[in-house]
Amino acid sequence: MLYAGALSYFAANDVNLKMLNKGKQALAYRQPSAGTFSTNLNPIYSFGVPRQVKMSGIRVDMDAVAQSLWSKNNDVQIANRIGSQVGMMSSAWEHQIPEMLFTNEENPGEAVSAVKALAIASAEGQRIYQITQENVNAVLPVLNISTEVKDEIRASVAVGKVATVSQNNITVGGWTGVGYIIADPDTGAGAYRISGGENGAILFIHLFFGILTIIALYLTAWIWVAAGFLIFIVYGLVALKITSEASDFEANDYWQAVAYTVALLGLAEVATPLSLLIAAIAIKEYIGYLLGLGS
Repeated sequence: MLYAGALSYFAANDVNLKMLNKGKQALAYRQPSAGTFSTNLNPIYSFGVPRQVKMSGIRVDMDAVAQSLWSKNNDVQIANRIGSQVGMMSSAWEHQIPEMLFTNEENPGEAVSAVKALAIASAEGQRIYQITQENVNAVLPVLNISTEVKDEIRASVAVGKVATVSQNNITVGGWTGVGYIIADPDTGAGAYRISGGENGAILFIHLFFGILTIIALYLTAWIWVAAGFLIFIVYGLVALKITSEASDFEANDYWQAVAYTVALLGLAEVATPLSLLIAAIAIKEYIGYLLGLGS
């Protein structure tokens, strides 16, 4: 499915270029290009150990989308303008293709790309800046975006590029960041990026692949329950010895039942530390009994 997404992206771009070639202004042909559609995974930890991986969406990273483009009357300005338009359309496909392939009414989600992020920021009333060597030092301090993006813009502008960026971050789905464009004014070629380092987009899916998440949760829960049972077996052996000879162990019996029930429910974060606590209490009681300190 991810491979189909990448093929769909390049197919859509090829259709755009064919339509462009039927016009009177320019010709464009795609050159060898590369990009990826991948899952965006977030690990969930317990006591510093990863116990589950949750898929939060689809990540699109089109590192190299190249085309040869020239105007039919050899006008460089026309070629540059159309090159910018092709770049914006290519960026738009980076959020439109994932939304078309991976979301529907049952599995809603929303993707974001550089051009969509800028459009959302503009609709929110944010100011959109075009940063050049002349105004970079005045504009960057007023931007409420990440330091990494500011540094990238500063470095790009220093070598003659022009950056387009909104003043503040936006939020789409579970993503918060900024979309920005770094373009070459001499050719119209540009990098259409979102904060986080991607030349592309990210799609946040609310319910898609839900069945896979349920299976992962089921397997993870039973792994933790099995580990909990090992602890309870050890505890049970100690508890049997103590409860057969010590009369004041009713409280520990009660907490053993509580922890056992919690473990059966698969609540590993609660059951595991509770089990360890009970095992420590049991061992302490038993050592005390052996030393003659118990009743």
